Amino acid sequence: MARTTGGLASQRGTRRQMLRWSAGAAAAGGAAAWGGRGSGAGRVLAAASPATQAGVTRLVFQPNYQGISYNKTFIGICQEYLDGTFNAQNKGLRATLYPGGWGNPSGVIVESIAGSGYPDVVDSCCDDFATYMAGDWLLPLDSYLSQDNIPISSWSVPHVQALSAGGKHYGLPSYDGPGIVAYRQDVLDGLGIAYPDATWTYTEAAAIWEQCAQSTYAPGKKRYGISFLSLDDGHINWWMHAWNGVEMDATQTHCLVDSPQGVGALSWLSGLQTSRVGISDSGEVGRLAGACTAAFAMVGGWNVFDLATELGNKYKWDLLPVPAFPGGRATYDNIDFYAINKATAHPDEAWMLLKYLTYEPGWQVFQMTTTLIEPCLVSLWSQWQTIVEQAAPPLKGKQLHWFQDAAQGGYAWPTIFFAYNAIQAGSIIAAGLSRIGSGAISPAAGLSQMATQVDAVVAAGGREQAEAATMASRFPTKGPAIASVVAGI
Repeated sequence: MARTTGGLASQRGTRRQMLRWSAGAAAAGGAAAWGGRGSGAGRVLAAASPATQAGVTRLVFQPNYQGISYNKTFIGICQEYLDGTFNAQNKGLRATLYPGGWGNPSGVIVESIAGSGYPDVVDSCCDDFATYMAGDWLLPLDSYLSQDNIPISSWSVPHVQALSAGGKHYGLPSYDGPGIVAYRQDVLDGLGIAYPDATWTYTEAAAIWEQCAQSTYAPGKKRYGISFLSLDDGHINWWMHAWNGVEMDATQTHCLVDSPQGVGALSWLSGLQTSRVGISDSGEVGRLAGACTAAFAMVGGWNVFDLATELGNKYKWDLLPVPAFPGGRATYDNIDFYAINKATAHPDEAWMLLKYLTYEPGWQVFQMTTTLIEPCLVSLWSQWQTIVEQAAPPLKGKQLHWFQDAAQGGYAWPTIFFAYNAIQAGSIIAAGLSRIGSGAISPAAGLSQMATQVDAVVAAGGREQAEAATMASRFPTKGPAIASVVAGI
């Protein structure tokens, strides 16, 4: 899930400092943010920026970035790298960064309808994919992938599948940041609890978390054993796989969360929540830092910067994979994606840029060096760990390879969407999960209600789309269906 990581207010200066270090290190020839040896990406930054000339096709794109402020310094570093690579290699093209950063599909759609100011290549995450798809705003990529002989296996297969609909691919991953577990070893030392082994199971994990949750870190304040990633509609999919189930059927029109597997998963999870052993929220690294309100916390790839700055050398800590569940290992993966805006006047050139961002290694290596973000290409994972350990010495010796294991091991599951009324269906799931987690309703009853309501909403959306298609065939128009976009904003 692409997020601008929350962190602590006191860390804002540290983030700005790291970006300045990144800029200076890159200009010096690739030495990365923390003073280590870089990957060589910085040498390209020294190339002269070509001036914009008449007759040059201009492409605008939203760059992926995590944990770094989208300010003039960052934009300048990225533009300089682009000018020395993509723009230098394609004399008739000039790619520039979208001033508004990533995300904001509603704003992008409004600009696209207006016919100006929009990005040709968009970057976003989460249910933004469903928003774009609801209005038919993304170009299918299959013909481009085929003509350039690019295999889907270049990326995490579950991630690519989540960006597909109707047998077509509409987006490619911008980075993979699967969830793993970070924990405070000094807290376990104080409690006399042995560190877990990487082969731990969910029952062994629960026993350890229960022991950790017995302690207080301040009078009247309890420490949780585990902080899971926020349990909302975007996270139910991986929990279903953890119990060897699935969220929906192959047609993406029938909700299956009320299966025995779903009830088993939510019963175990809600048991931890109601006993106050576990919590599901967006605390992540912040739960471990400072007073440590959770001894263990699930963290995602978007948290790597925070791990280096908020934990760093301040505490004794390390990383583990998620435990083995009844269905084997399963964890969450982000759905961050690059895609081509159907409004672009230059689709073939936009594909060249999209391929540069997602398939060619240069841009990804550059981002790994400057922001520590993981790659989207499966082949770059070992290089990522080397770069991160050189760039951020506090992360050296930490078990970073579990990020790679999840991404390459096929057990990281991103958000998936129903075929119709996807955002409304997701809202129903999020509300139901909240009620189950609070103990307001049993997992079995809550999931049954959830599945019934989602099926009704999805079926209604299917009927509406069929009726709209019939009407459109009687009164054909050109361009995107603006009415459906407005309804989805």
